[in-house]
Amino acid sequence: QDLGLMGACENDIRSTVAMVVFGAMTKGRMGYISDPAVDSSRRAVSSAHCVATRKWFGPQGPTADYEILTHSEDRMGASVRSLAPLNYPCTTVQFHFTGSGGRGCVLVQEGRVIANDRDDRGCRTKMVVEVRGDNYENIYPHWQTFGWHRVTFVGDFKADVEKLAQKIGFQVLRED
Repeated sequence: QDLGLMGACENDIRSTVAMVVFGAMTKGRMGYISDPAVDSSRRAVSSAHCVATRKWFGPQGPTADYEILTHSEDRMGASVRSLAPLNYPCTTVQFHFTGSGGRGCVLVQEGRVIANDRDDRGCRTKMVVEVRGDNYENIYPHWQTFGWHRVTFVGDFKADVEKLAQKIGFQVLRED
């Protein structure tokens, strides 16, 4: 991922498509596939996974601080804990493709990176995002349709998401 090559996990085709499409739109920024968890005490979403880039701003950007640890669940192998840049806006997306003739959707959520959770439980990279809107718990009703994973890009790309959705005839669903 540091080289701008795709690194997706768990055979997640929708997230891979989101990484390819929005990676091109953001001029090479790597998306971070993660499992979101709502932290109502901070009105935030903690996005966690054991696969993340160290180059949040693309291959030519700076390398983030990181640690090499074991994989969290089985304590075997190696996994990178990449620390996301603090106080930057971020945009989280996911696609839903319907059957023939149906209209697809693109989910979008905006926020700001407020922390990197270093708790040893769960996945290694845990980006904590303060969600912009009042409806940060909107993730829950969308899990059934959009699945567990989301893809987060560092930067404010909401307008780009909306333009793309309009061009391809997709509905935009906001999770914030």
